[in-house]
Amino acid sequence: MEEIHFLKTSAVVITCFGVFFSIFNCVGNVAIIKKMGRRKNDMVLFYFRFLLDVIFGATSTIYLLSIIIFNLNYLKLSDLRVFIFFLGFLISNVRATRALLTMAISIDRVVAVYTPIWFLNYRSLVANSAVLGLTAAFGLSEYPVLYIFCEFEVDIPPKCVSINCALNDCFLQYWTTYKMIIFACTFIFTILLSLKLISKIFKDDNKDLNRANRLTLIDSTIIFATDFLPTMLCLMGHEDLFNTQNMGPFGAVLKQVGCAFEALLVLQTITRRNETTVNSSRTSKTNVSMKNAKKPIGSISEIA
Repeated sequence: MEEIHFLKTSAVVITCFGVFFSIFNCVGNVAIIKKMGRRKNDMVLFYFRFLLDVIFGATSTIYLLSIIIFNLNYLKLSDLRVFIFFLGFLISNVRATRALLTMAISIDRVVAVYTPIWFLNYRSLVANSAVLGLTAAFGLSEYPVLYIFCEFEVDIPPKCVSINCALNDCFLQYWTTYKMIIFACTFIFTILLSLKLISKIFKDDNKDLNRANRLTLIDSTIIFATDFLPTMLCLMGHEDLFNTQNMGPFGAVLKQVGCAFEALLVLQTITRRNETTVNSSRTSKTNVSMKNAKKPIGSISEIA
């Protein structure tokens, strides 16, 4: 009995941290969207990525709170497992959409920095709406894969506190495979982007990165730490580190910690960029005023 109580308490404590970071993630991304202001063409994909994070944070908050309630009294709330499963699967759809969108953004940035002229001439041929539609369709494709291809039937174990322990082996294999492919591609494109930006900084002595490039690097780094590495550890035989049935939804909590940290970095980046723009604008206006003040009264330019 003592060991069971320890595991149950661990799950509740870990999940409570997850709730806090989920709320922080949701609120932080709402602040980011407000700070972004007018949506420029090169920031549209980022805007919807932040919007996905708001949805991700809100649904994860409800999901993790439901798990806490279930853990506290799972004997009387056995029906809550079904709600937790379907909500958790919805979160999986959002994460799949987000992962593919992040990869698309990484590819977009790599093409922009390696072939800027080609990007300028032909990027408009690929509509942002098409990219967003493709990523959303990919997220929703998990439903036919689960129910048709993998022939899944809802049969959740009594003490299951995560969708991982409710899904069948067929879908888990598909899930792990596509995550590894997307995360690996994102990581590779991020390395290419980083190398190009570093060489450009040293060559041009320019420390100011394009905002889109900076956001891409932040997002890809968080994905590598909270998605790619845990999946690699599981494939290498360290799945006990992420045993969701004993330790609670550790993967979901880890992802929320990463997203909250990312939201903080992105918010800081956007705020700093906006302040720099405002200061540059003020400096420019001041210089113009000083030039006008030096002009002699009655000059041709003043009369005109």
